[in-house]
Amino acid sequence: MTDTIIGAILGLSGVVLGTLLSFLTLRSQIKIEKIKYFDISKKEAYLKLYNFISLAYNYYWPPENIQSDFVELMKKHFFKDIKTNYLYYNKKIREKIKILEIEYNCIFESDFIPMIPLKEFFKDQYLKLLNELSEMVENIFDKWDLK
Repeated sequence: MTDTIIGAILGLSGVVLGTLLSFLTLRSQIKIEKIKYFDISKKEAYLKLYNFISLAYNYYWPPENIQSDFVELMKKHFFKDIKTNYLYYNKKIREKIKILEIEYNCIFESDFIPMIPLKEFFKDQYLKLLNELSEMVENIFDKWDLK
């Protein structure tokens, strides 16, 4: 009878241990899948940002009506592709993106004070900002292992 009880306890502990290991394995696998999904989404976000920067250069030239072209760019591409992926970008990139958004908002809100006066922004800072963003994104691409 003692052997039967010991056998039952060992059998039950084996089932409990097996179930616990299965649960922990499943939990680890879910975490890995979440990390994979985040990494894929992050790469897509940076690719969208790189595409946006390229579009921004195209919208800038020729510089006939820079302000209206900038407004069109922001409406069509920034809020759809960049703002929605904001959480994926690093702090330095987010700071540069904020400058674009602030300047855009200042075009429509006379109560807002731009960080850089609008004329100066379009004349001196816009292309500089795009170049900095482009370089930051390319540096991030260089660090990725895309095998």
